[in-house]
Amino acid sequence: MNVLDSNTGKVLQNLPISTGVDDMVFDPASQRIYAAAGEGFVNVFKEIDADHYQAIGKIPTGPLGKTGLLVPELKEYFVAVPPHGTTCAEVLVFAVQ
Repeated sequence: MNVLDSNTGKVLQNLPISTGVDDMVFDPASQRIYAAAGEGFVNVFKEIDADHYQAIGKIPTGPLGKTGLLVPELKEYFVAVPPHGTTCAEVLVFAVQ
């Protein structure tokens, strides 16, 4: 994940992230970025300041679980995981702290 200066386009920071991200959202209340990735993880980053972020977690979801939805009013982050192998599709619910 690249953090860019929106005025100049300069890369300020580069952070490792799982592959196949389809959904990335910033939660102003927790100052965190949640990125659901098809590799089977949600990567969580904490805003240090406007130009810097720190990786704080990599939460397993399931293969191709790359569609997420943050519902700030519920303080929950939902990830849809499609069926794979003998496992049925599911919607995972994570508490936002």
